[in-house]
Amino acid sequence: MLLHTQVTIKNSNFGHYKFDNSTIVLTYRGTHVGEVGFGNGYVKARSVKKIDMVVAVAVGLKTWSDHGGPGKITLAAKAQVTGKVHILKVIRRRKLAEMNCSMDVDIKTQAIDNLHCW
Repeated sequence: MLLHTQVTIKNSNFGHYKFDNSTIVLTYRGTHVGEVGFGNGYVKARSVKKIDMVVAVAVGLKTWSDHGGPGKITLAAKAQVTGKVHILKVIRRRKLAEMNCSMDVDIKTQAIDNLHCW
């Protein structure tokens, strides 16, 4: 099963943000079922960068059950983005952004329900 996803990196700083290579990991009840990486990049000061990607989710697991409801599974996604904020070409500060999400995926329609991120 392919899951189309989008990562949005918002830079609210007054300097640009250079981020390093990062990975998004998908798990089902603690079992690794998918992973996708995205390369390093650059976000201008006080702007947003959107990155679209596709994750191949392992659907051959026999342990999948209707945990999220009939015909649905609950997946968790986790990502960390590290990088540096550059202000006035003099000041550099390391920053770490973390994302944790849970979602219900309908197996038949491959639609996402109940997406919660914190």
